[in-house]
Formats: sequence, C-alpha cells, structure tokens
Amino acid sequence: MRVVVDENIPCAEEAFASLGEVRCLPGRSICRDHLQDADILVVRSVTRVDRSLLMGTPVRFVATATSGCDHVDENDLAAMGIGFASAHGSNAESVAEWVTAALLRLATDMGFTLAGRVLGIIGVGAVGSMVEAKAAALGMKTLRNDPPRARREGATGFVSLSDLLAAADIVTLHVPLIRSGVDCTLRMVDDNFLRHLRSGAALLNASRGAVVDEAALRQALAKGRLAAAALDVFENEPFIASATLTAARIATPHIAGYSTDAKIAGTFQVYAAICRMLGKEPTWNPTPYLTPPAEISLNVEGRDEEDVLDEIVAAAYNIARDHERLAAAAQLPPDKIGEHFTRLRKEYPLRRKFPAFRVKLTGASPSLMAKVAGLGFACSTASTAP
Repeated sequence: MRVVVDENIPCAEEAFASLGEVRCLPGRSICRDHLQDADILVVRSVTRVDRSLLMGTPVRFVATATSGCDHVDENDLAAMGIGFASAHGSNAESVAEWVTAALLRLATDMGFTLAGRVLGIIGVGAVGSMVEAKAAALGMKTLRNDPPRARREGATGFVSLSDLLAAADIVTLHVPLIRSGVDCTLRMVDDNFLRHLRSGAALLNASRGAVVDEAALRQALAKGRLAAAALDVFENEPFIASATLTAARIATPHIAGYSTDAKIAGTFQVYAAICRMLGKEPTWNPTPYLTPPAEISLNVEGRDEEDVLDEIVAAAYNIARDHERLAAAAQLPPDKIGEHFTRLRKEYPLRRKFPAFRVKLTGASPSLMAKVAGLGFACSTASTAP
C-alpha cells in the first residue's frame, strides 16, 4: 500500500505510516508521474484533483484534509470508481474564530461597537452556524441567507440576499465556490452586489477568493461605498494582487482555518475515512501532538466589555500579526508575492482554538463572563482583592 500525501498536512507520516509506505510531496507540484505506484492520494486545497491527474494511475481512494472540496472533481472520481472523503467541518470553529477576531479588530480600529450591530451571514453551514453563535455572544443581531437550506427547510429563519444587503452593517461570506447553476457563487460579490450593500458596511470573506470580484471590491472601497474589507482568501492564489492587499483593512494568507487543532483534526478525519475504506481500525492517536491549554489572566474591573474581549481574543489569536506578515507582500515585486504567500502558509506558527485557553478574570461582571464563555473559552472569575 502506497500513500502520496501533501507534505504540509500535519502529522501525515505519523498518521498514514500504519497504512503503508508514505511519500510526502509539495501539494502544488503533485502530478500524474508521482501517482504511478500510489493507491491513495491525500491532498489539500492547492492540488487540483480530476481525471487528468488520476487517469492511468492505480489510485483507488482520494482524500482532502480540508473542509472545502471545490478543488476535487467528485464527478470524475465517481465515474472512475475512485472513493473520496473530505475533512468536512474540521476547521469550522477555527474559521469562526477568525471572523470573531476580525470583527473585534475592525471595531477597535474603526471606533465602533459590535453590540447591537447587524451581521449578515451568507452561507449558514458548519462555519456560518458557528459564526452566528459567536456573533450572538458579542451581542450582535444576525441575518441568515442560504438559498439551498431555505429550499430544503423552508424560508423561516432565512432572508433574501437583497434584504440582507440592505440591513446588514457587516456581511460575512461562508459559501462554497460553485461555478454555475442557480446557486452559482463565482464572483457573486460584484459591482451590483456592492451597490446594494448598505452604505458604510464592511465585508468579510473567509470562504473562497473567487467568490469576490476584487476589482469591484477595490472600487467600492476607493469610492467609500464599502467602509472596510477583511479578507483571508483571494483570487488567483498564491499570485494575489498587491492592490487588493493595500485596499483591505485586514488581509491574511488563507489561514482562517489554520489552528493546529483544526489541521490535526482534518488529518485524523481523513485517516479514519481511509481506515474505514480498508476495513481497518484506526490506531493513530492525535492527542499527543496538541500542546497543553494556556492561561490568560486579566483584571478587568471597570473596563469596557468589548475592549476586554478584543484583548482576550488577540491573546489567543493575534489576527493583526497575520495581517502585518501578509501586508508586507504589497511592497514585493509581483513575481515574489506568490512565494511570500505560500511561505506564510507553509510556515504558519502554532495556533490553538479558543477552547484550549483558560481565561481567568478578576472583577468581571456576569455579562462579560457569559460573553467570554459564549466565544468558546474556558472561563473562571476571581473576586477583586480587598
């Protein structure tokens, strides 16, 4: 049994060694020649998997250690009799944490409060649902738009796109990349979309870069129709446009779901799926590869609650640091930007999810404690010293 794996999938050799010989390769360079003796292929989003890659190879199972699957042609795999699995939902909480960090950073930098603001969530799957819960913890009101779910479940609880754009102070995108059909999301955020957005609104995108027409986005920002954009994904990755980096208030290198917890969970999810396909019991245990919980201690007596939340979230995940690292690429020659973007993803530092932090607050109100817990942190309080 031979397994070809993207070298940037964490713990790949440890996990898949029990299944056979493991060959780790750069995901962007995996080609048909590498698969001539491979039984299983495990990729990330940077590898396009379709008939042209797999034809004439012995590959009988493909797995992607990612939640999104638009880089895999599932129809081709089905027609070729090749099994498939993804790590659907494995990074949902981490992406929702990125949104939380972006919301708090925008509010702090731009001088507004989140409580009482309207957040429009487009795409209410695993990620969008978690975003909704965290927005509620921040005191925000939410509007939900998800046409496929509305058709399946009924319109109650969902709003039309036009109603969402007219009412939302901030819009966040959590849709798959669908290139055609009634639910097409390819460049859904175009000039028309942005013209219907409430004046002064902000836009967040942690779904797929091609969902947004970046030229239209830059124009809306330049003309002031859109107040700010926070982007984790871009058109033409890794060869992203320096003009978009300059225009965005927050720009990070497609790492919203890159917590260590999420990445290892994705590895285990596809490893378990391969074990099921082979009729084997999983033996690899990912727990030892996670660091112990960390502690955040603050005296918050008399402080503004959102300022405290921003400080806690930044201690767990500093989105401003990720922005600074990527923003530096705007000063590079165009042919070096892709290299910089790829390196930031490959060398991304350790990042734990919010539940891995124990937050101890002195002088905290019940309201603040509820918000901290609602964001996913393990939280305790201490009385103010006499």
